[in-house]
Amino acid sequence: MLSEIEKGLEGLRVKLDRIDEQLLDTLKERLECCIKIGLYKREYNIPMMQPHRINFVQERAARYADENGLSQEFLRNLYELIISETCRVEDIVIDHSENRRQDISSSLAGQKRKREDLFNGGRDTNTSN
Repeated sequence: MLSEIEKGLEGLRVKLDRIDEQLLDTLKERLECCIKIGLYKREYNIPMMQPHRINFVQERAARYADENGLSQEFLRNLYELIISETCRVEDIVIDHSENRRQDISSSLAGQKRKREDLFNGGRDTNTSN
């Protein structure tokens, strides 16, 4: 039987898992949008790298950090990872190689595991976030 403290922690972890699921869905949606951008760039022969856009996204993240009491360094580092993956995905899309496009499709499709398996595991044995 779980104590009140353990129940409270479990409830918070359930909430955190829902937030994580939304975050991952949003990242997937962002990558899907980047695929469309890559196709557009390929069709109109626009270079993949757009430094002004990267700067805009980084500055927007820094402003958000300031306005919401978050670490600028954290959000800049997070966006470096996101932008790096975005560039990788766009490069695959812009490159006309069918094999490379299959790689990205497989990557976005992910595992066939159910969401419940991904977000309900480890609660009984894992005491860390």
